[in-house]
Amino acid sequence: MEEVKQYFFDLDFEKSDSSLQKISDQSQNAYLNIYQSFIQNIVAHSISFDEYASVFNHDIDLLKENNYSKLYNLYLLSELYLQRGIIEYQNEHSFRAISYFTKAYSYWKDCEGADVGNHYNLKLSGIFNLLIGNLPNPYSQMAGWVGFSGDTKKGFVDLEKYLQLQSDHHGDYMEALIYLGFSYLKFAKDESQIEKFIQNNSSTDLPELIQSLMLRCANKIHQPLLCLNILKSKSDFPILIYLQGKYMVQSLSDTAEPILKQFLKLEKSNQFKADAFRYLSWHYLLNGDTIRYQQYQDSILVMDDYPTSEDKQAKFENDLNVIPDLSLLKARLLFDKGAYEIASTVLLSVRENINSTENLIEYHYRLGRCFQYLNNENKALYHFKACVDLGKDSKRYFAPYSALYATKIFLHQKSISDAKLYFQKAEELNNGEYNYSIKQELAELKNLCWGEGE
Repeated sequence: MEEVKQYFFDLDFEKSDSSLQKISDQSQNAYLNIYQSFIQNIVAHSISFDEYASVFNHDIDLLKENNYSKLYNLYLLSELYLQRGIIEYQNEHSFRAISYFTKAYSYWKDCEGADVGNHYNLKLSGIFNLLIGNLPNPYSQMAGWVGFSGDTKKGFVDLEKYLQLQSDHHGDYMEALIYLGFSYLKFAKDESQIEKFIQNNSSTDLPELIQSLMLRCANKIHQPLLCLNILKSKSDFPILIYLQGKYMVQSLSDTAEPILKQFLKLEKSNQFKADAFRYLSWHYLLNGDTIRYQQYQDSILVMDDYPTSEDKQAKFENDLNVIPDLSLLKARLLFDKGAYEIASTVLLSVRENINSTENLIEYHYRLGRCFQYLNNENKALYHFKACVDLGKDSKRYFAPYSALYATKIFLHQKSISDAKLYFQKAEELNNGEYNYSIKQELAELKNLCWGEGE
């Protein structure tokens, strides 16, 4: 199966089809056929949801009929139902997703205790612990009703063990990298942990799907240059092209325009398109072209689907109908590139030109973040406090996140009373933008502020 999976992640479906025809084991054939359609739908966008569902419904029955009670088949069924749940969730069919996750969880639990050291068990244990441990309400509550529970820390440990057990550069190894990479992208809070993962796995010898995942992880921690070799590589893979174009906007480079336009031409789905429109509009705005800025902002507005968190944020900011301040926008892009010193210099040089309250709120937030990453906690606190004081009526994320980051700094300085104060301010100011993420981070900080059981 490893060879076939390798073709999946290379997105080489002609070779995978040819290899599938040679597999006589009906269980493996059915499993791999559904797996391939999952990758074709969710990554390559070469088949529709209905086509995927047709393959799933046909081959899942074959897998059930073929020695259904075998432990090996239970693992395969669990994984396939998990994939179906992911696709349903991606398509915003939340209740259907929970139904498929429930089936997947049930199959896994049927065989979990029988073969604890099994590789499949480690993989599924990692996935379920991370998935269930991070479900938003009301889905986490629904999961609790049917006996789900999750442990994020154990999820990472199990997926890391699963990766270590695979041989390099084969299908199962690539799969383990993808599962762990997406877990770091979606659930990890420890930036040093993410950095270490990227440094170990940013080779251009890996499939472009995995290279793009590494670059997304690097963007999460504001260190795209960890993947400099990937940023410089030639590619026909749309997501990688989008990420390269995004970096060029952050670098204030004229090459951003043709790269992002190439992505928009190649990408068949709406994945990352709204965000690409957003970055392209910013590129034009920074170069004084307000007409094309508005054209690409309007392109966001007319889309009918915003599949990724980046796309949803692009739509949210578009709905604000506010043209960004050029200096704040430039500082934002430089910060996201990891150029904290330059970003802070840009901000400090324009303080007298920041007039509106909303811009001043953002100014203090962004300067606070720069000083936080430059390890100047006192200056960071000054600006976070200013942002909180000014942002009580703002509907943006700047004030609640400033209160959250101030809480972390006070905890680091062992100033518990101040940490409690800003923890409460973060709760009060949490206004909807990034609401769930802020709640999650506050939940992790609560015991540090008040201790267990308080």
